[in-house]
Amino acid sequence: MNFNLLIFWLPKAKTKRLSANKKRIILSFLLLARITIEHQYAKLIQGRVVSPKKDVTGVTIQNITSQIATITDLEGNFSIRVEVGDTLIFSAIQFKRKQVPISQNLMDSPFIQIPMEEFVNELKEVTVQPFDL
Repeated sequence: MNFNLLIFWLPKAKTKRLSANKKRIILSFLLLARITIEHQYAKLIQGRVVSPKKDVTGVTIQNITSQIATITDLEGNFSIRVEVGDTLIFSAIQFKRKQVPISQNLMDSPFIQIPMEEFVNELKEVTVQPFDL
């Protein structure tokens, strides 16, 4: 493997003098620095899904940017890893689906509350059909 292409910031005269071990160390440092920079903006946020009429349990929370999903506990609490610019989708039976874009203000808050609006569907007619057993 030719490491001279990856160590472009060193003068050409010094590149020839580096041993293979030094090149591996520098390459490892550069790769670790890149991984650290990519993941420094991701944060685990915590919150609660609330509704004015009843407890909201079993809400599915999906980060559509990273395809990570979680579900709320019995009290409606959740935690999920997000970055600024991600979008979370909250969905549950009997509630309207809600999209929440992640902003820097939302990332800075220690605990967030997401209000869910109940889906009201009035039935106008019910048909009951007997089955022969």
